[in-house]
This record gives sequence, structure tokens and C-alpha cells, in this order.
Amino acid sequence: MIQSINPSTGKLLRSFEPLTREALEGKLSLAAATARTFPKEPLEQRVFWMRRLAILLETDSEDLAVMMTAEMGDRKSTRLNS
Repeated sequence: MIQSINPSTGKLLRSFEPLTREALEGKLSLAAATARTFPKEPLEQRVFWMRRLAILLETDSEDLAVMMTAEMGDRKSTRLNS
């Protein structure tokens, strides 16, 4: 079991099961293959995927900021748009 703990408070934030060796190897293989093929994609396709990523990050920016600052033990005042 992997646990994410706020280092400032010692509070358990989240627990989750680690990936199996096979699952990790599959994800790493996919990432490596994508890193090789992505530069060969047409520019329009690469722009599309980068814009999609930007939308996802912008949509979840507050939740991501809360999670990252809690995992680092920072206070709310250091979060994005606080």
C-alpha cells in the first residue's frame, strides 16, 4: 500500500495500491513508444493534443494545486490563486 501523507500535519491524504510490475512495464513501454512517434505526428495533431492537455490542466488547476500543496506540506496561502 502506498500512502500520501501531509508532512506538516502527518495526516493521511490518500492510500492506493502500487502498480504491478507488468502494469508499470506496460505504461513505460507505451510512454517510450509515444515519445518516439509523437514528433512524427503532423503539427496540427500535436497542437490538438497539447490544447487538450491545457484544457484538462486548467479545468482541474484548483484541485491539482490543493493536492500538490498538501502533499508537500505547504499552507493554503501558497496555492495557485489563493
